[in-house]
Amino acid sequence: MFLHIGGDNYILKDDIVAIIDKESIQNSKETNELIEKMIKDGLLKGGKRDDVKTYIITCKKGANNKPKEEYHLYMSNISASTLLRRNNRWK
Repeated sequence: MFLHIGGDNYILKDDIVAIIDKESIQNSKETNELIEKMIKDGLLKGGKRDDVKTYIITCKKGANNKPKEEYHLYMSNISASTLLRRNNRWK
């Protein structure tokens, strides 16, 4: 199943590692450094930085669900609580 994260962006639910609200990132030096490093490393996919409410970290699964070390960062203008509700709706 896919999760709609705003605009024309959809991500595979099984690839989601974390859904983090903007406030949490601002309050945690370590998490903020992780997000900034992912952006600097070119892992950001879609979204506008000035309208972000939530960050979503994904990892593509390889054969037998082993990570392929292919991480991506998405930004969404939808709140983390709404995305979590959408994500859990079809479990």
